[in-house]
Amino acid sequence: MSLKTTAFNAQIEARVLGVIERVVARQPIEDSFVECKAVWIEASKAARRLAGHANAARGEPILWLVGVDEKAGQIPGADLKDLAQWWAQVVAVFDGPSPSLRELCVPYDGVTVVALYMETDRAPFVLKNASGGQVTHEVPWREGTSVRTAHRADLIRLLVATTRVPECEILGVALKAIRNSDRLALVTLEVALYLVPQANDRICIPFHRCDVRFRTGDRAWILPESIRLQPQFEVDGEGRSIELSHTIRATETEVLVDGPGCVYLRANFESAWPGDVVLGLESNLGADEVLDLEAKLGLVNGSYPIVLDASLCPVPGSGVDLLRWEPNGRGQPSMGAEKTSQTSESDADSQHVDATADIEEQVPPPR
Repeated sequence: MSLKTTAFNAQIEARVLGVIERVVARQPIEDSFVECKAVWIEASKAARRLAGHANAARGEPILWLVGVDEKAGQIPGADLKDLAQWWAQVVAVFDGPSPSLRELCVPYDGVTVVALYMETDRAPFVLKNASGGQVTHEVPWREGTSVRTAHRADLIRLLVATTRVPECEILGVALKAIRNSDRLALVTLEVALYLVPQANDRICIPFHRCDVRFRTGDRAWILPESIRLQPQFEVDGEGRSIELSHTIRATETEVLVDGPGCVYLRANFESAWPGDVVLGLESNLGADEVLDLEAKLGLVNGSYPIVLDASLCPVPGSGVDLLRWEPNGRGQPSMGAEKTSQTSESDADSQHVDATADIEEQVPPPR
């Protein structure tokens, strides 16, 4: 097995485990590309639902988890030996191409969940009508949790090229407070992201399509304002920002991504000082607590946004006016531990401390 395949399987397994944890905790999955099945469902029904899901995904991969009961919040598991015959029956219902399948068995708490990862780039997917009659074929379309026949507008959208959602890793998060008066402080949330486009097309992320919120412990969610994204930069002697990236550049209204690179998401808001500000930065409150981060970054010509949903661990040694977190101590949300297993423990620690330390340097003076 190649290193690339091993890394891919690790990413899928980590994603599956993340979904399972949300199901067991009775939390909504909130991922339109994922569907959970408690058991292997009847092949003809599965084909219609799968085709509808794949068509509505508009080129993005979809993931089915068999052996996960979302309604009951339980993980009964499934048997992989049923897959070959079941998949042959499902494919037989398709008229022409079907989604390409890649399966993976994921162990969890004594049972096995079968993950079905499917590419949908050959849409539209058409089904034969096994019941006969004048209507011989159908193009299914998933809408919410139901499946219907595709409308003309659905087919038009399906055939128009869209921007695929890029891969996105969270490298680190920091909160920095700057006192701007006796009673107020300007707090900056800084998130270091690494973006990898799925194709050669330029990606455009307008700032007005970005939303972010965070919290620590059981505190209320905080929704910062004035969200901006920009590549790595340095400040020259005259206080001007000089971009260092060759693949990413920013304007006053959006960030443009032409290739892999690091992007810094910044969001500012004012808070009372002193007192239980945000996390109580003045008393280091929250420095030893997990930070939950949720964000959506909308794309121009994209059907779906970049979605971030991660719990981050505090970095030891954070200061009073600066607190830092990193995802699971391994540099990316929930799917990062396996992917970085090739790196030695000491090298990994130094790399990730540097990644979060860079954030402090990337916070320019407020405009």
